[in-house]
Amino acid sequence: MWDRRGRALRWHSMRNAKCVIATDAAGLREYVEHRVSGFLVSNVHEEIPSLIESLEAEPGRAEAMGRAARERYEQHFSLTIAAEAFENVLAETHLESAALSQGWMTKVRSA
Repeated sequence: MWDRRGRALRWHSMRNAKCVIATDAAGLREYVEHRVSGFLVSNVHEEIPSLIESLEAEPGRAEAMGRAARERYEQHFSLTIAAEAFENVLAETHLESAALSQGWMTKVRSA
């Protein structure tokens, strides 16, 4: 699926096992593995029509890339993964905060 609207469309396409076609921009490289889970194109007007034609001619390839996109989504971008990452940040922040508080209290007590 060609993406011009933002992350939600990419994630939605990946979650639904669709081959993703996106512009080759730095932020998009994090999501799409070129020629594995989709395509990253630099010249939208020239490359997309031929990509669509080649995928229509080889539907099995599009399906395989869609499965790879779904797998990548599940491993890196699913809500479960996002929740785990957020939980880790909170835990690290809490530990750092506790350590800082303890250090501050130690300094106050020794003064």
